[in-house]
Amino acid sequence: MNGRKYSNGKPIRNLASKFKFWIKELPNTLYSLFFDVEKRDHEDPKIKKFITSIVDTRDYLTHYEKQNSAFLLNDSNRLDYIIFLRALIHVYTRGAS
Repeated sequence: MNGRKYSNGKPIRNLASKFKFWIKELPNTLYSLFFDVEKRDHEDPKIKKFITSIVDTRDYLTHYEKQNSAFLLNDSNRLDYIIFLRALIHVYTRGAS
């Protein structure tokens, strides 16, 4: 993601924006496994929760910030997020080659 830019040429800097960019670029078949395709071009609360959970958990694990966030991932829901993140990595590493 380093060096990636929006269509207007502005660099993508923060983690939440990077996830929004990645999710927007997913093919419908993969997108539909995790989110509602009907809400793809609108504000989807599932995507907002997903991104907030990833960012808050990363901040907690890396910097011990956001300890009290309601979005921190626990052991029971971490697997779903790991599966999705692996799918994102797979799509973008295969597309980059």
